[in-house]
Amino acid sequence: MNAFCGEEGDVVMENEYVFEVPDSKFGELTFRFCGVSECLPEHSCGPYVRQTYILHYILNGKGVYRVNERQCVLSKGEGFLIEPGVPAYYRADAKDPWTYLWIGFTGTKAVDCVRDLGLSRDQLTFICRRSETLRRIVESMMSSNMASIIQQYVLQGLLYEFIATLLQDIKPENMPVLSEKNIYVERAIQYICSHYAQTVRVKDIADYICIDRSYLYKLFEKNLGISPQEFLIRFRIFRAVELLTLTDKSIEDVARMCGYKEAFIFSAIFKKKIGLSPGNYRRQKRKRKRKKVVGKKDQLSHMLQTGNNNTNFKHKNI
Repeated sequence: MNAFCGEEGDVVMENEYVFEVPDSKFGELTFRFCGVSECLPEHSCGPYVRQTYILHYILNGKGVYRVNERQCVLSKGEGFLIEPGVPAYYRADAKDPWTYLWIGFTGTKAVDCVRDLGLSRDQLTFICRRSETLRRIVESMMSSNMASIIQQYVLQGLLYEFIATLLQDIKPENMPVLSEKNIYVERAIQYICSHYAQTVRVKDIADYICIDRSYLYKLFEKNLGISPQEFLIRFRIFRAVELLTLTDKSIEDVARMCGYKEAFIFSAIFKKKIGLSPGNYRRQKRKRKRKKVVGKKDQLSHMLQTGNNNTNFKHKNI
């Protein structure tokens, strides 16, 4: 199992197009990003933690979705929710890899929205047969121009239309309840998500959830395949990737916001994990994004309609 979704230096395992919004004027329910991925056989992502709610919907093929010890096989017409602060892992099938679209959102009413959909910590998968409508909505989102105030309202309307479409047809699928041991891991991850920008030791995490440090280590290794310290590092780097992509903050500010007092230490760890320095990563990311916006909307439309394996989008995990 992969324990981290990197970008530069990774083997390209999917064709993908992403539309991201760094800022929004809407606070109750805020659109953050959307995308579509056409995965190659056994392409996997995670386990990793996001700070947004993400709804994935499968257009073609099938794959495995896993949260801690809960695992299910999902196929065309089904979907799954990734919650903030909860590690998730998913992998395309070896013979019939999936193509899926996704939409990420936050906001003060985001939890209410998820509950309206019948989803929760114990109910993370669903069925919806309105694939053509969902496909059209995401394609419209990706064609938006966020430089226009009118388009910001249009995009917000499309977010509500996406959710309303799911509400018309969604049928939750059952998943087993978390075990007590997994709850310890979950609480540890919640602590990391809240304190990663500070000085954090594994002992601090263990003390917070009132278990022995060595026992915490065993739980992480069993459930996630990595140590608590490694999880903390990868979460910080994942957060740094988001900041470098979506903001203009200096490398020093990004380092500090991700828990590194010294920018050179942050840069060394970032390069080890991602394969590029923070500055080079930002430049290449933005260069690729400009090329995508100009030249690949026709390919995006083709992918959404057919799931054709010949489309050639760059690699990113969501």
